Amino acid sequence: MGHMFDPVADKFLIISVLIIILVGHLPIPLALTILLLEVFTVVAALIWQKRGGVIQAVLWGKIKMILQVTGVFFLLLSLWLGWPLVQIASLVLGASIFFSILSMVYHGA
Repeated sequence: MGHMFDPVADKFLIISVLIIILVGHLPIPLALTILLLEVFTVVAALIWQKRGGVIQAVLWGKIKMILQVTGVFFLLLSLWLGWPLVQIASLVLGASIFFSILSMVYHGA
């Protein structure tokens, strides 16, 4: 069960942070793209599991999660200390989109 709930918990963490904090401080297209990719991933995983499949974590998904957490860290640090790190956070989160799509392509293959 941990194989299913760990990634779902990660998705809910990123989605909730995006909704509460990031949408007001990041470009809307970036925040919405990440949000939609996370929702799509959760729905696709639930459908796959219902059909009897098992989604295993892959390197691309782990890199995506590390980049998302790092991007959120830079944004929160920027908000907390007033440092101009929003552009860095946006770049890191933008890179996470690439790895999110790469992970989906890998799972679809």
